Amino acid sequence: RSEGLKQTTPVLARIAKLLIIPLAISVVFVMVEWRHVAFIIGAINVDFFPQIEWALRLRWGDWPTWASWIYPSGYAWLIRLGLGLGLDAERVGQALSLLGAVLGLFAAYRIALLVCLTWRFAFLCAGLLALNARYLLYGALEGNDTLSRSEEHTSELQSRFGIFVCR
Repeated sequence: RSEGLKQTTPVLARIAKLLIIPLAISVVFVMVEWRHVAFIIGAINVDFFPQIEWALRLRWGDWPTWASWIYPSGYAWLIRLGLGLGLDAERVGQALSLLGAVLGLFAAYRIALLVCLTWRFAFLCAGLLALNARYLLYGALEGNDTLSRSEEHTSELQSRFGIFVCR
């Protein structure tokens, strides 16, 4: 029995190091941000209005409406999906920014873990990023800024270090 426990302990420690720690930071970040934006109903980011208009113009047969030189294509489809589900456009934008912020926290944690090889430093880096005033501001502000930035970080992780989660 003790042999099996000794063999599973490194696996559990690896799972905790790779997933549970950044997930805990992300959950606290989302709780703080959601409490902050719970009473904000109006759109603050002026760039969000053209994104909503673009999302409403998207059609399956009209391929030129899918591409934009300013905004990422998938973002309009995510807004359109939220609107199709009956959600408020403002809340969809806030949720997408929160998703981007969480992906950014995971990416920051993983980059610090791969560079410094210690989970304590990675925890410190992701925690300080979550406490950063600008990150808190844009983390729940409707718009594609946070989501675009986190996609850049995760693609950098994939290109420089290989697979995002496993290594």
